[in-house]
Amino acid sequence: MQRGYVKAETSSDDFPFSKLQNLVMVAGHSVYTSSSCGKIDKEDSWFLESYQKNPGQASTFVTHILQGIEIAAKDDSALLLFSGGETRREAGPRSEAQSYWAVADSKGWFGELWNLHCSIFCLIGEIKFLLSVYC
Repeated sequence: MQRGYVKAETSSDDFPFSKLQNLVMVAGHSVYTSSSCGKIDKEDSWFLESYQKNPGQASTFVTHILQGIEIAAKDDSALLLFSGGETRREAGPRSEAQSYWAVADSKGWFGELWNLHCSIFCLIGEIKFLLSVYC
C-alpha cells in the first residue's frame, strides 16, 4: 500500500444508489434557450439545427422528458438520467441534459409524479453534478 492512501472499508449499502437496478435514460436532442419556461412546446424556444426545424419538434422533446419521468416514477429501483452535453456553442453554456431537467422542474413534474426520493443525474460528457429532488 502506498503511503498516504487508506483502503476504504465500505459495503454496497454505503453507496447512495445501491438499491437502483434500472436506468431510464432520456437522450437530449436540443438545448432549451428561452428565458421563460412558459414556451416549452414552441420551436423558437429551442436551439434547433436546420434538420430539426419541423412543426411539433419541440413537443416531441417535451413528451420524451415527461415519459422518462413517468416510467422512472413507476419503478422504485430506477434512476432517471437526462443525457446530453453542451453540443451547440451558439446555444450558450447550457447542456441538453440541463435543459431537459429545467423544463421538467419548471412544470413541477418531479413533485407531481413522484412520491418517492428521486435522484436525477445530468450527464454532461462526464458527470459534473448530481441533483437530488425530494418529493
